[in-house]
Amino acid sequence: ESVLEGATIEGLHGLIFTYVYHAGDPWIQHMVERIEHHGGRICFVQLTAPEKILFERLTLPSRTNSSKLKDLTVYKKLLVDYKLTAKIVQPNHMTIDTTTSDPQESAQKIVEHFNLNH
Repeated sequence: ESVLEGATIEGLHGLIFTYVYHAGDPWIQHMVERIEHHGGRICFVQLTAPEKILFERLTLPSRTNSSKLKDLTVYKKLLVDYKLTAKIVQPNHMTIDTTTSDPQESAQKIVEHFNLNH
């Protein structure tokens, strides 16, 4: 939290961070208020993929040596408990299907959507 607010206070032109968004999380609204209070803005980007692809990605070798979630049973429980597939309910957001857009294309879409060409 202090990193995000500090970046805004210092006038940093951009900061990218990842967060597992779930509907009703009070931390989201708190951060929006704190950052907007200091003149900043948050651009929400929801990266999605079909459920079958998400399940397959859990078993990819790239996840083996990381602290990322790998257990399908746990993942399915989290999906239900935290409504992880819920649409972002923030005015400044976009959604990208990661199965139809590679990382470079996704980045370009984000830049264009939020007019980030500084």
